[in-house]
Amino acid sequence: MWDMPTDVPFQTSTGFLISQLGVLATRSWMDVLAQRDLTPHHHAILLTLLAAGPMGATALADATLVDPRNMGPVLTPLERRGLISRSDDPTDRRRRTVELTDSGVAAAKELAVAAGSIEEDLLAPLDTTQRDALRRHLLLLWQHARSTPDEVEPRA
Repeated sequence: MWDMPTDVPFQTSTGFLISQLGVLATRSWMDVLAQRDLTPHHHAILLTLLAAGPMGATALADATLVDPRNMGPVLTPLERRGLISRSDDPTDRRRRTVELTDSGVAAAKELAVAAGSIEEDLLAPLDTTQRDALRRHLLLLWQHARSTPDEVEPRA
C-alpha cells in the first residue's frame, strides 16, 4: 500500500482527498456500467424505477438529474433492450409513464448488487457508525453544493 506523504499540503486537503476517492469510485463504477453497455443516467433511471415504481418521464428526469429535454434519447436504448416500457398515462394523455419490464427489474437488482460491492470495497476500512457519519456528511455537502445558502438545513 502506498503511504501518502503528510508534508505535501495538497495531498492531505479535504478537497483533494474527496476528488481522488471520487476518481477511484468512478473508475470502478464506470467499469461495471461499461460491462453492461449502460451509462450513469441509465443506472440512475433503472435504480430509481426499481425503488419508486412507474413514474412520469418528467418526474423521472427530475429524480435522476437528467435534463428533461434529453430524457427521450436517454430512455430509447433502455426501451430497445427491453429494460423499460413507456406508455401513455391513462389520466393524462400528454404524460408518458416509464416502468421497468421484468428484464429491467432483474438488471436493476443486479446493478444494485454491483454498486453495493463497489461501495463495500471503498468503505471497507470504516465501521458501520463511521460509514453512516460519512454518508450524512457527504449528503450535507452535496445539498450545500446544489443549493443557495438559505436552502441548506442547519447543523443539528
